[in-house]
Amino acid sequence: MLESPDSQNLTFMDISTVGSWLLADDTRVRDSAVVQPPDISLAQGTGSQQQKGQQSYEGTDTKQRILHAALERVKELGWTRAALEAGCRDQGLSPAAVGMLPSGPAELVQFFIDQCNAELAAELARRKSELGMMRTIDRVKLAVRLRLEMLVPYIDSWPQALGLMAQPSAAVVGCRQLAFIVDEIWHAAGDKSADTSWYTKRALLASVYTSTELYMLTDYSPEYADTWESLDRRLADVMRLGSAAREARAAAATVAGSLGSVLSWVQQQMQQQPQQQQQPPSESEAEGPPQPSAPQWPSKQEPPSNLYTPAPPPSASMRPSAPA
Repeated sequence: MLESPDSQNLTFMDISTVGSWLLADDTRVRDSAVVQPPDISLAQGTGSQQQKGQQSYEGTDTKQRILHAALERVKELGWTRAALEAGCRDQGLSPAAVGMLPSGPAELVQFFIDQCNAELAAELARRKSELGMMRTIDRVKLAVRLRLEMLVPYIDSWPQALGLMAQPSAAVVGCRQLAFIVDEIWHAAGDKSADTSWYTKRALLASVYTSTELYMLTDYSPEYADTWESLDRRLADVMRLGSAAREARAAAATVAGSLGSVLSWVQQQMQQQPQQQQQPPSESEAEGPPQPSAPQWPSKQEPPSNLYTPAPPPSASMRPSAPA
């Protein structure tokens, strides 16, 4: 079982890893300590180092027994130290053995979540053929519902468990466990994305899962019918959001393609202009542009002799007679 860091030893680097667990590059690489005790063969060396590894293994095995027994007492005592002490007594141990669990009741919650996650992975693997005949959204819906139904036996005390997981000392482990859930669901749904949608899908599903989980705490409808209707609405919203994002990307690609064509044309025109300037002028161009010719006016000629003849002076007979 994965132990959460002690609250006194929580550093800034621990807090900074919260987001990285949600958006890890490959959360399918699991830590073996999540589902099984550490292998003592990893302890190298001799003497005290091997002895320390053996003690760590034995301590982990004892903690597993305590947590298994304490989980049976949660319905009666809640996610409390009293449940852990009762688990110790059920295993024939002193209540002081609770000191082996530095995170106290929060570690019991983490143990239960790890069990549910392992059960979810096994159930999805068994239903692989059934999931293959379903739509993607139906696969996701079924997987989320299977995981949330595991909370039903402890639904009355689950708000207390969420409060424990909200503590800073448990935040890192809680984010890692949530990342496991959403990654396992998307893997079962057949997601093979290798671009930025890998991150957005898991972030959106984490939001859907947590909001549906909170809705479930206040749902008193028969068999949590209102919760599953709420899950349907949230998944439909996510699908619409994804469709809008795809349309926006397609429109942006069209605009970018048109702009690229315009820029390519402008670049070609700019490249052609220097080439035209560098070409030597032809013979006709070297002589310069044709000069406009002078207007061809008609040559000056003497007027013909018969064109104009002065009239003779009037004769005396043609003059008017003087008045008497």
